[in-house]
Amino acid sequence: MHNLYMPICDEWTLVNNMNLAPEVVAKSDAFGTVIYNNELWDSIKKIAMIKANGIDGDASFTEKVMFGLNIALRKMAEEAALQDKSLVIGDKEGNAKLVPAKELLKTLPKK
Repeated sequence: MHNLYMPICDEWTLVNNMNLAPEVVAKSDAFGTVIYNNELWDSIKKIAMIKANGIDGDASFTEKVMFGLNIALRKMAEEAALQDKSLVIGDKEGNAKLVPAKELLKTLPKK
């Protein structure tokens, strides 16, 4: 919904119809986006992000944290590589090493 429909719509309204009385959660039009239920909106956005990035909503907390850390590490390495910087990493023996970000990127999993 977030990645597929909303970007191509001129106007949209998101309605929670899980109760007897439907509730408008958010809407968007030419004047902007209005969020009426922030808690539900944030939950929907988190689920959409998880699904869009390929992690199952039933994944354990640890799996979700590791997934997020991998995304953050890749983003940090990409930004450092753009500036020809190096990053400090720990090798398998626990020693700190200074590695060019461009080289580190080659070892990281793709998004």
